[in-house]
Amino acid sequence: MSFLEAVFDCNLSSLLIVFCVVLVTVRYINSPKNLPPGGPWGFPIIGIAPRLGKEAYRTFASWAKDYGSIFTIRIAGLNVVVLNDFEVAKEAFIKNANVCSDRPALPDLKNGFSISGSLVFENGPVWKERRRWALTAFRNFGVGKRSLENRINEEARYMCNEIEKKANTSSTFDPCHFINNAVSNIICSISFGQRYEYSDAEFKVLLESLSKVFGTIGQVSLSNCFPFLWNTRYRSKERKLIATVRNFIVEIVDKHKSTFNPEDIRDMIDHYIAEIIRQKLDRKEVVFDSGVIWRGVQDLFQAGTETATTTTMWMLLYLLNYPEVYQKAQNEIEEILGRDQTPSWSDRDKLPYVNAMIMEVQRHATVAHSNVPRCTTSEVKIKGYTIPANTRFILNSWAVHRDPKFWENPEEFNPMRHLEEDGKTIKQNEAFIPFGIGDRICIGQLLAKMEIYLLTINLLQRFTFKVPESQSPPSLNDVTVGIIRMPKPYAMTVEKK
Repeated sequence: MSFLEAVFDCNLSSLLIVFCVVLVTVRYINSPKNLPPGGPWGFPIIGIAPRLGKEAYRTFASWAKDYGSIFTIRIAGLNVVVLNDFEVAKEAFIKNANVCSDRPALPDLKNGFSISGSLVFENGPVWKERRRWALTAFRNFGVGKRSLENRINEEARYMCNEIEKKANTSSTFDPCHFINNAVSNIICSISFGQRYEYSDAEFKVLLESLSKVFGTIGQVSLSNCFPFLWNTRYRSKERKLIATVRNFIVEIVDKHKSTFNPEDIRDMIDHYIAEIIRQKLDRKEVVFDSGVIWRGVQDLFQAGTETATTTTMWMLLYLLNYPEVYQKAQNEIEEILGRDQTPSWSDRDKLPYVNAMIMEVQRHATVAHSNVPRCTTSEVKIKGYTIPANTRFILNSWAVHRDPKFWENPEEFNPMRHLEEDGKTIKQNEAFIPFGIGDRICIGQLLAKMEIYLLTINLLQRFTFKVPESQSPPSLNDVTVGIIRMPKPYAMTVEKK
């Protein structure tokens, strides 16, 4: 190496060191004071993102052992406060709900789905009015009532018939399509006024696209750190998947607009159109826009399909892994309902073990592993720390559902933890939050509860599912993680009871 090369190399190294020192100093000077403890140091510019791994919720839970139940991480120059404990979540999202209930405009969400028209991701008075309307519309279309119960049981019969056909032609099968189609048909009947056959190839592609969206889009991604990446080849697959879902819904909405009859409200889309007309006639501030009807309907369709489908898939997977739980649940159903009596939502108290089993699957699997992020609208104190305005929160529901302060032996799968000593009464545990917490709790939680409960009983009444001969039960840790936590595809055998 020549003298000049050595000098140049030395100066370059010095410049890099000086740059890093300046970067750290500027960050320290500009950092808000009294933030929750900082987690591990990240990388320049991109922050902690590369260290989170595929299952960030596990990483957060591990870091909580060193940094406490509330800590701060840096992602692409932003401070993000991670909550790993129910008490701190309650303080943020219940006690300080007026300050901590907004949704941040994540770039993937804004670029991929758009926020305008959303029932879930808008903020302020617009969000509150749309949420109120959605809850009223759900009630009007039978959520929690016998009319919807009958519709779910009818769809369950279609689903079971399709499973039986498949079982007659194949020794093993993946149940996902049948469950996905059934769950989606329930929300489709409410939102679109129609259902789709299990053999419908176009609808099958739509459901597969939706599942892939939920498996690939997450809170922490390079395109959330660098929004320009959304329009590059890096996200081309996700753009196509989202477009498939959006185009399907836009087409249905357009048909409804052309056939709308105010004297015949067929479904949620008609209900939405009627609300637009009512607000214009009343000269109220219009928070419903005909140009973005599709966006609100997409929220209903997506959330109403994937969460209940994934929970039911986890249900069957746990039963394959815990045959003693399976047997006990089937025995209870056999004793109370037999094989022919149609299950009823109103009779759920008669099946306490089945309910406890469903709750334990929801706790142990934690489908919504990290609730959709929220952000502060102004400065707020949480556990003595100062959280500035526009700071994002991530609630690690996975950690809450495994907190030994609330759950004895939390890693153990044990439905009995949800029952009182009499074995008949459901035990109320405030740290059980499968549908979220506070003002932003899932608007479709009652629908999801009805679906999961009634579909599970129909399946267990009619079939016995088993692990294929000479195989081990599918792993409970083989997962796909995106917006939600999904089990990887698995196969089973089925016997008609």
